[in-house]
Amino acid sequence: MNFLTAKKMILLMSIILLFITTGCEKELTPESFLSGYDFGETKRDKAEGIFEFTLDALSEGYSYLEVKERTYGFSFHQLKKHYKKKVENAADYTEIFYYIDEMISILNDKHTVLSHEQMEVYKNVPFTLNHEENEIFVDTLHPEWAKQFGKLNSGMKIVSIDNKPIDVILQMVRDKSGYQYVRDQKMLVKNLFVLYSFYFKSSEENPEVLIIIEKKNGEQRKLTVQYYPAKGFPGDLYMAYGEKYEKGIEAGFYLDGQVGYVDINTFSPKYYKENFIEHSNEILESVQEADTIILDIRNNPGGDFTKLGKNILSHFIDHEALLCAKEFKNSKFLHVFGQGSRHYPGQADLEGKFYPKKEIKITPAGKNNFSDKTVYLLVDRQIMSAADMFLNCYSDFGIGKIVGRTRQSNSGQPIRVDLPLKTKLSFCSLKMYSSSGKIIEDRLIEPNIHVEYCYQNELDDTDHILNAALDDFQTD
Repeated sequence: MNFLTAKKMILLMSIILLFITTGCEKELTPESFLSGYDFGETKRDKAEGIFEFTLDALSEGYSYLEVKERTYGFSFHQLKKHYKKKVENAADYTEIFYYIDEMISILNDKHTVLSHEQMEVYKNVPFTLNHEENEIFVDTLHPEWAKQFGKLNSGMKIVSIDNKPIDVILQMVRDKSGYQYVRDQKMLVKNLFVLYSFYFKSSEENPEVLIIIEKKNGEQRKLTVQYYPAKGFPGDLYMAYGEKYEKGIEAGFYLDGQVGYVDINTFSPKYYKENFIEHSNEILESVQEADTIILDIRNNPGGDFTKLGKNILSHFIDHEALLCAKEFKNSKFLHVFGQGSRHYPGQADLEGKFYPKKEIKITPAGKNNFSDKTVYLLVDRQIMSAADMFLNCYSDFGIGKIVGRTRQSNSGQPIRVDLPLKTKLSFCSLKMYSSSGKIIEDRLIEPNIHVEYCYQNELDDTDHILNAALDDFQTD
């Protein structure tokens, strides 16, 4: 019996003893539940305990696990065995944190993350990647890297890294990481720089990576990038919301008042001091005379969709309909750590893997109803959660055109658990369905008007996505 297996046996015995001494599972408190895990004295011991807790939480309490297994083609049981070996042989606690991060990255769920002091070391990368078969392309470029490298556009091909062909690099990384057990390689490609830096560059004192990029005209250029560790890199690649996040909802006009513009920066009332619903109603009333309405949810990080997002959508429909449905995963993790949430469903003694679906209806707004107007919705890659819910329902209801970039949806209600070493594990216990009955997580929404990424969009003051909507309005 290896060391981790022995610790696991002790853990199981401790939890069984806790059940006996507390009477029943639903009476467990977060503190007493966590006392069943061996977090030890050293940082390494604590990291191993965090790893074991993460495995159990994802195996038993994560609502989308089966969905992710089907979508990406993996067995979480097989991944657990792989990462147990990695953790057992890890050099120190920081390496254990890396393996936890890598394992979670396979799920491709922004609501599911382990927050810790080491997490930014590998996450800031020069650009995101996409792939077709074995060819890898630039997808989007962070503005700070756009300033440094410039003239990198989506569709440019990555030819080689450190003088090795890209297919060789992919195989090298796959063989070292847990992605060798994953059929769909989308997340392998997305995390390629992170994986490569950890497995092949982390031992170097000042690691530089030579990247050869081929433009669409066949011209090649060289980039030398130092990205491990990410010293001084400003901001996070995917969540750079900035000051817009604080502003709530704003309005304006274009084309001499013909087009009313509504900028919905968040669905989180805590970031808006006034009553959000009353304020959003006033904003919509201010643009009621416009012939066309543009709704902008770009950079919207989410919030309360079933109340605030629902209220805005109600102004754009003409009949009562199903808005969405919720389905909780029944687990001890939900009942121990989720009771403080306003979404907690109760019934700790419920039998079955999932609670029955709870449907939420929507009715048309009686005042300032825009269901007869032409409507555009502006989207990009930097939205999530309630904003994704809004996008999905807007699409299902057929309210109007979508302008921007393809969006792979992300939704759910995370449980957050404080753990040793100032870490916090978040994972979804709630599965969300759109008005058409489709699971929202990982659902692709294609825009009616696609605006291709261009580095210049990130550097100049021209809003190309907004302009595409205005141009379409004028053309029609």
